[in-house]
Amino acid sequence: MRIAIIGLGSIGRRHLRNLWTLGERDIQAYDNEHRGFSTGADTPLWEHASAASLWASKPDVALICTPSEYHIQHANDALDAGVKALFIEKPLSYSMDGVVELQARASAQRVITMVACQWRWRPGVEELLKQPGLLAFRADVPIAAGRRTTLHWDVDWHFVDLALWNGSSDYVIVSSYNDPYDVEMRHGGMQMRWIGDYDANKDYVAEMGHFLRCAREHIPTGNDIAQARATLEILLEREG
Repeated sequence: MRIAIIGLGSIGRRHLRNLWTLGERDIQAYDNEHRGFSTGADTPLWEHASAASLWASKPDVALICTPSEYHIQHANDALDAGVKALFIEKPLSYSMDGVVELQARASAQRVITMVACQWRWRPGVEELLKQPGLLAFRADVPIAAGRRTTLHWDVDWHFVDLALWNGSSDYVIVSSYNDPYDVEMRHGGMQMRWIGDYDANKDYVAEMGHFLRCAREHIPTGNDIAQARATLEILLEREG
């Protein structure tokens, strides 16, 4: 598969490295800041001089890793280019503008879609979500001030996604920007906690492996645009 990445900030670079880990080699990218990022001599990356050039290359798969306010625009550009599978980083958007139309268009073109939800692959989480009772999330996350949006988008997105994945409307979220990293989940009598230097990249690798398998087999992913839209609607209500 020919894979295109638009956006080579920290998350775009992470996905690029993980694609190589998963054995993908036909990867190309565009970043409007011309970061000139390279994974090394043994992992060359073809960087385009413009987004138009990237889409003109007719990739099979696209990863949208730009700031969230541009996700809908770039996702539509990818659909214009005829991609067969589309991965969009979280949050899907900061508003509902264009979301319903994007969902309908992707469905009409039979494009496999997925919005980032790597917490679903954290070991033990799926078992915890099967427990009865109140679902509770607590998080202290040391995100640098310059990289923050709001807690809803940086942290709570994942928790609302997990609650919806579980089919739960009975949950509570308490989160803050604090150091050190300390995340706790409780459901019924089960508790899980991650402190300090938890290696979260394995969750990202598992997430991308799932997306690529779905793209190859042309089967629905675990979190398509329709599901991510529901998460977005809840977070917009919380913000309001």
